[in-house]
Amino acid sequence: MRLDRAQRLPAPRVIIGAGHATHLTMLAAGRAHKAKTVALMRPSLPLSWFDFCLIPEHDDPPARDNVIITRGAVNALQPGQPGNRRDQRRGLILVGGPSRHYDFDVDSLIADIRQVLSRTPRRHWALCNSPRTPVALVDAVNELKTQNVEVVAWDQCEAGWLTAELPRAGEVWVTEDSVAMIYEALTAGCRVGLLPQARNGASRLHRGIDRLLREGHVSAFSDWLKGGELAAPDNPPDEANRCAQLLINKGLLV
Repeated sequence: MRLDRAQRLPAPRVIIGAGHATHLTMLAAGRAHKAKTVALMRPSLPLSWFDFCLIPEHDDPPARDNVIITRGAVNALQPGQPGNRRDQRRGLILVGGPSRHYDFDVDSLIADIRQVLSRTPRRHWALCNSPRTPVALVDAVNELKTQNVEVVAWDQCEAGWLTAELPRAGEVWVTEDSVAMIYEALTAGCRVGLLPQARNGASRLHRGIDRLLREGHVSAFSDWLKGGELAAPDNPPDEANRCAQLLINKGLLV
């Protein structure tokens, strides 16, 4: 395997990757350069093939010396504090799409979004879609007769837009299927509400969402409708820095 662009760079000491498609490339590059490999997920290949695996707790990782259990997905945001430089006039609605864990009912979701908008008329909302979001949902949002929402297309916004907006948003609503965005919002110290989607059976991912709800890190849409406020995280996760320190302690990044 040749990585032509990488040949001009210094030989790596550590190779970090996420996504099943990266695994063989990581291992090949690690072998070629005698570098350590770190998978930011539960890999589809044997865990023993990697030097370290950072695996979310909802994936039920086994107890192994090379496994670090994480609280949700590791992300690049720096931990924020609730209320710190937040603009209560702005909010974010982050929308995912169909997956093997969730169906996606556009009509039901639009009805829930309409409730959020109508109950917060003084807050301006930016709705950001994702590659999985059905086009019909974006079209339906654009047709809403309201002035307090704008659609920000994922493929048209500038790089780093969400990373910059999350620490400033007064509230954030995320569709339940979008686990990575849920943890990004929590890391940023946001008040997070979940927009429900129909679950396909039962899975480890669902149990992870239920745990967040049970422990009060996020708020259920049904509870909010009854007059409750979105929960403020009292201890935003700082998984990237925590895991980096653990890897340093294990001698990997020194």
